[in-house]
Amino acid sequence: MLGIDVVAAAVLLVVGVADMRAVDDASFRSFGGWALALAALQTLPVAVRRLTPIPALVVCVAAQAVALYVDYPPTNALLAVPLIIYWIAYVFSRRVSALLTVASVIAVVPYAFSDAPAAAQFVLLQTVVLAAAALAGDGSKARQLYADTIAERARQETERRETEMREAVVEVLASREGASDEEVSARGPCVRRVERLLEGEQEPATPVDFLEALTDIVQETYYGPRRYEEETWQVAREIALRLREELEGEDG
Repeated sequence: MLGIDVVAAAVLLVVGVADMRAVDDASFRSFGGWALALAALQTLPVAVRRLTPIPALVVCVAAQAVALYVDYPPTNALLAVPLIIYWIAYVFSRRVSALLTVASVIAVVPYAFSDAPAAAQFVLLQTVVLAAAALAGDGSKARQLYADTIAERARQETERRETEMREAVVEVLASREGASDEEVSARGPCVRRVERLLEGEQEPATPVDFLEALTDIVQETYYGPRRYEEETWQVAREIALRLREELEGEDG
């Protein structure tokens, strides 16, 4: 992102210098060394607006005000200020961005009462552009916060479901502890598979792994020759259904 800001600053500087040189009006000062320096100060701080936004804004606004008050013509280089205002509104509180936006406008308000051509229209346009930049930055921040909140809730919900699934599997295993030696021998491989998943010996343990292991337990319990335990089978079936719902949700 810093590279984009550097390019934007360079483009604004070139455009600002070109605009100044193109002005042919006796009411404005002609282009020279001071004009170039002021154009650079108005634009180059954009390159560091993400690193030091407030100092960058101060430099740009001060250079803009000086250029206007010593009768250099306004140029498109002034778009640097809205770019910095946008980032300030994105990273700072609404109060801070509003205060800095108002201060940026106040810095050029006296220019509206000067004898420069279309001075009042310029100040009005600058005010509208700065306000729009502040609103856009604040809106982007609100959307990002909303997206982060949704992602965090989804992460917490996923963790909660995984915890419930693991607890349910543990309950299934615990309900089997009283089974006979014959039953343990018959269902041993399936149970050991789930135990390995729970203990992290089989990495990575995905919902598919749990679903396959629980399916084996359900099939052996329901179709095998051993004693049929309906409560245990219902718990295992509920876990399998939850896992399937989660997988379908991920596919959707």
